Amino acid sequence: MPASHAVRSRFFCLTAAFVLAFQTPIGVAAENSSWEVNLRDQMGYDYDCEIDHLSEVELRLVEGVQSVLAKVHCKDSRVYKATRLTDYDDFIVAPCESAEGGC
Repeated sequence: MPASHAVRSRFFCLTAAFVLAFQTPIGVAAENSSWEVNLRDQMGYDYDCEIDHLSEVELRLVEGVQSVLAKVHCKDSRVYKATRLTDYDDFIVAPCESAEGGC
């Protein structure tokens, strides 16, 4: 196999993996991180929200502490903003006014 073909194949595989990683609904991924599992459980118990997908996810690591910010889209079209400052906190959840904005 020519070297240029191997590079193109590797680039295609990495690009496909990147696209799938950001398009995969929560619960479909083979391994969800612990914060995703915690968020899914909290949204189910506290808000009766079955998560369809997440958007605008930001993970921040400051001095070894990971914080999470995400927009949660429920299967029934409700949208929430969820924030967690440390691994030991519950998520702070606020409803969005609409899926297009207000969050």
